[in-house]
Amino acid sequence: MTPQASEQANKEIEVTKSVFDLDSKSDVTVRKVGDFTPVSTMEEFVSRMSNNATAILQIVNDGLEAYTLSQLASDEKVAWQLVEEDDNGNETLAPFTGTLLSAEKSKSLNATVMQFAKLLFGYAKQMVPGDVEANRKAKAGAKSQALAMILSNPAAIENLKK
Repeated sequence: MTPQASEQANKEIEVTKSVFDLDSKSDVTVRKVGDFTPVSTMEEFVSRMSNNATAILQIVNDGLEAYTLSQLASDEKVAWQLVEEDDNGNETLAPFTGTLLSAEKSKSLNATVMQFAKLLFGYAKQMVPGDVEANRKAKAGAKSQALAMILSNPAAIENLKK
């Protein structure tokens, strides 16, 4: 059974990238926002692609690749490997023996780090007014100190492993 067009709603999509802005002389994040309308039949898909077989095949392969990447990421039979850099700056892979944090625990840890950084280390939107780079460094320092404090507690680490 194919979903009907009325069952599929338009979806807002966005593309974000970081670029260097010559006017502000700093890295900025820019975003484009648009709409995506799902198709409800293969005929609609082919029509929207103007019967362009090359483009259709490219989209199918892009989707298949994204699906395969998702399957690989969740496949517990395939071990994660640690990406390291050799003396020449080339990436190498080594067995990963650490403990990965789940997405849920990572989100919780990040929220806790932010709260501790604000409460104990003075993290604020403007820590160094007028100096963007120094402000970024101060914010990163406050977050780093908060993370180090949290991870210095063995009970916190054990709770994150659960």
